[in-house]
Amino acid sequence: LISYHLKKYRVSVTMDFPSDLPLLVADRMKLRQVFLNVLVNAGDAMPNGGSLTIRAAASRNAEGKPAVVLEFIDTGEGIPAENITKVMEPFFTTKPEGKGTGLGLAICRRIMQEHYGSLELISAVGRGTTVRLTLPLSNGSNSSLVME
Repeated sequence: LISYHLKKYRVSVTMDFPSDLPLLVADRMKLRQVFLNVLVNAGDAMPNGGSLTIRAAASRNAEGKPAVVLEFIDTGEGIPAENITKVMEPFFTTKPEGKGTGLGLAICRRIMQEHYGSLELISAVGRGTTVRLTLPLSNGSNSSLVME
């Protein structure tokens, strides 16, 4: 769904997924929406080309519980420090008029919260952005369904 967008911007993609990554119980369509939004944003941040690394790893969340961490690391324009928290607020956008609604990351954050996970942005102007998604392997509603 996103390959044309990334090719148009001359973005090379590297994926790093270990074969022994734990399984998650999650809403596939909602996570697809998160991934698409993050990927479109990465492409938009690299209008003159660049690289995007997507990696996943077994880890732990902030509470120390088993989790999967997905990182989308781009070499784009980056987000100014004064905007890093604002970009997840509804209707705030750094994109030109007509290019974005400012709802994408707000929706992503909400979806991650619905999954008892988190969305973190790490960015530096001129150096790129890392979007880190952390999803727990289990929570109160799915702990009996998780397969490790």
